[in-house]
Amino acid sequence: MLRRQEERKNFFDFLFERGLVYRYSQERFAQLQGGGQPYPSPTRIVGVNGQNFVEELIQPVLTPVVFSKEETARLEKLVRVYGKFLKVQFEFFKAVKAGEVNGFISELVRKMCTEDEWQFGLVNSGYDEILPFVRFDCLRTQDGFLVVDINSTRPAGVGDCVVLSRGYKEFGFDGRSFSLEQCFADAVRNCFEQWRKGKSGGDGYGVLVRKSDGDWHNFRILAECLNRAGFAAELIDNLDVSGFKTIVRSRIKEGDSLFTQLAGLYPDSLCVISPLYRRFLGNKLWMYLIHLPQAQDFFVERLGSEDFAFLKKFFPEIGIMDGNQICLADGRRVELTAKNRKEWVIKAPAGSSANGMIFGLMNEDRWRSLVSGDLSGCIVQRFYRSMEKFPVVGKNGEVAEENLYTKYGVFILGGKLAGCEVMARRHHIVHGARNTYFSVCFEERRPAEGPHVSYSDSNHPPSCKCWNCIGSASRFATDED
Repeated sequence: MLRRQEERKNFFDFLFERGLVYRYSQERFAQLQGGGQPYPSPTRIVGVNGQNFVEELIQPVLTPVVFSKEETARLEKLVRVYGKFLKVQFEFFKAVKAGEVNGFISELVRKMCTEDEWQFGLVNSGYDEILPFVRFDCLRTQDGFLVVDINSTRPAGVGDCVVLSRGYKEFGFDGRSFSLEQCFADAVRNCFEQWRKGKSGGDGYGVLVRKSDGDWHNFRILAECLNRAGFAAELIDNLDVSGFKTIVRSRIKEGDSLFTQLAGLYPDSLCVISPLYRRFLGNKLWMYLIHLPQAQDFFVERLGSEDFAFLKKFFPEIGIMDGNQICLADGRRVELTAKNRKEWVIKAPAGSSANGMIFGLMNEDRWRSLVSGDLSGCIVQRFYRSMEKFPVVGKNGEVAEENLYTKYGVFILGGKLAGCEVMARRHHIVHGARNTYFSVCFEERRPAEGPHVSYSDSNHPPSCKCWNCIGSASRFATDED
């Protein structure tokens, strides 16, 4: 696949023209100069609201990642159990608000919520799905997946994955992709059909995004997906929601003037997806509660012991900071300085986009400076690192295989396993930076010749000659740091 340089160039052009790009202000792009990939990604200048912006290809690896049947089945079970857990979270929130749960647990749940979420978190969105769009940020390890974060406010990355999946197929990859586009359209349709019962008027589907947003193209692509599914959907980048009945929102959170505009119409006059005031359901403190002995009876009673044990394995134990001590769920209190700092990362419970995260792997002086203050309320999570081998375009346009750190984004749309994105980077902190490679996951692949990728099922013997195992006995590289 993509053996010739001309094919690789055509592959990049295909993706670039269809919108696998990130949009930067010229000032921001200038700040990031030198931070891209060894092989430069195509760029272009576009006019946005009277200003020039730079659009750059999100550089892909040259093949998708292929999940084994066992991995896919395990993720499907996780999605099913997590759907049950979401309902239990809602029940838990109701119980705390009703005063049926008190003490430390009640305080934790209250801390998860903004004032408006605490007041309006139980408002009926008009549809059944508690969170129509969820993405688990995961690590893929030899022992399975570990969930390190939960995102639930918008379908970030879904449009990017739709385009890249199409690109892989267009350029010769004959595996089976996930039904990401269909799952997205079905989720929107089901939410609106439930919301509109008993209401008059038309449908009026819209995807709301600012023209200056970096992921504007992701949401433009989602509007196209809805149109291909038979919706009369519009991209609302003039920010006027009048006349619309259903809004798929982008990066619009509390404190944003657009959020206030939506809140004035929600839920009676406007179907908003994802629902407002439910961001607390993705708060990292739930990962702490899962491991807290005082809360487990509530979860086990409603989930069943088997499903609870299964879910718990996906969420590594975390601690809560009290001053400079780590409070673990089992009651132990440990001084932060007593831990090997390189094994830990400190985060805000409701943080996103790596903002404010303190990594133990950073410069020791910087680490000591950042942790010298009162960190009460932050969560402490073990810092896991996983590496895999990927074929990418090298500095001179050749195919180069590199061991890269990875993070997987598992999409749950409308309560279904819809697909998975992959971010891969030379740096151990993996997020959507300019020097991060991008890929998507396929469910399976028929044997075929071509450059190998080390994504074999770890249970395959070293002598296995299936396409996935050629040239590698193990999917995972060794991290020697």
